[in-house]
Amino acid sequence: MLDPYKLCEPLNYNTLLASFSKLEYSRDPEVIHDLRLQLKGIRTVIIFCHTARPSKFPNQKHIPEIKLIFNHLGVIRDYFQSEKLAPEFFNEESFILKAFQGELRASRAKAESELVLLLNLTPIEYLKKLNISLEHQIKKWHDNRKLNRISKKFVHLTQKRIIKLKKRKLTNDHLHEIRKELKRIYLIQAAIHSEESQKPVKELARQLGDLCDLLILKRFLKIFIKANKHNFSKVSNVALNQVIKCINQEIKAVRFASIDSLNLPFEF
Repeated sequence: MLDPYKLCEPLNYNTLLASFSKLEYSRDPEVIHDLRLQLKGIRTVIIFCHTARPSKFPNQKHIPEIKLIFNHLGVIRDYFQSEKLAPEFFNEESFILKAFQGELRASRAKAESELVLLLNLTPIEYLKKLNISLEHQIKKWHDNRKLNRISKKFVHLTQKRIIKLKKRKLTNDHLHEIRKELKRIYLIQAAIHSEESQKPVKELARQLGDLCDLLILKRFLKIFIKANKHNFSKVSNVALNQVIKCINQEIKAVRFASIDSLNLPFEF
């Protein structure tokens, strides 16, 4: 049975405020990750409520305050993940790896400084009112026995978007969109049934996330190579091209596995 309190967890204003406060003195990746997860949950609940009451609740695309912070947190995460993932493709003692990771850390530090300024401009009171409004509506639907019907409509519409994307020639951008839709289904369905029942959905989203991380690493590395190609020896440039080749091979393998999993029949 659908648990409205579980569905409302991301809307807890005190938790949101605590996450914002932590970022004032901590740059721990876990703190950034937790805030991003909470904002992702809020965006999903906004889409959920918009599905049932589009006239009352705005589409999440029309709430730039959340989107702006969420995207910026994503950029910080990308730098961190690429720094962590890069050693898998380099010799551990490589001075080029250390230089590349140094640039990623510098870019992350700059993005974190910009985030502090961004948070200072965030209308906290607006987010508080939005969260209270969403939570009130979800609990009202639950009391009126409408929540299960609305959740089924939400999952059905999300499934339709995934099926539409699957019918196209799947680009990496399409796969990224499918991953976002899967994560939304997971959040709602985990509240309706259980997290255990949604393991296949979560695993597919994870596979697509691995693909996304590899594509971002490749993009950052190509920028690094272009900016420094005249600073490295011919041997080093050849080695870097080999690293790119290895990343491309891994991208191909993960992409194939993800599409293969996407074609398997499983319950949402």
